[in-house]
Amino acid sequence: MRDPDRLEQPQVTDSPESWAQFMHRHLYQWQTHPGLVLDQFKVSLPHVRGLLLTRQMIPSGLSQRQKAGLYIRIAEVLATPGLYRQRREQLKIAMAIIHD
Repeated sequence: MRDPDRLEQPQVTDSPESWAQFMHRHLYQWQTHPGLVLDQFKVSLPHVRGLLLTRQMIPSGLSQRQKAGLYIRIAEVLATPGLYRQRREQLKIAMAIIHD
């Protein structure tokens, strides 16, 4: 018999709000997860958005060691002022322009 209050784990493509609700419900599993920050004892929605964005950038089929290496590199690029722009210019990667 299923527990009606139980939340199924969302997919990586589900909304940050769904993930925040799931993480808050299962906080004991997530409170030591790298990258998760709590706002007033609740899961921080901006940090959940960042976590999901990072997760979507990691290709499937990699070993845990490879994933950890990619997370470190992504964090390095995002945390170092100007490094993202420098790498983008070095690799000649064009930015997509989003119009509202």
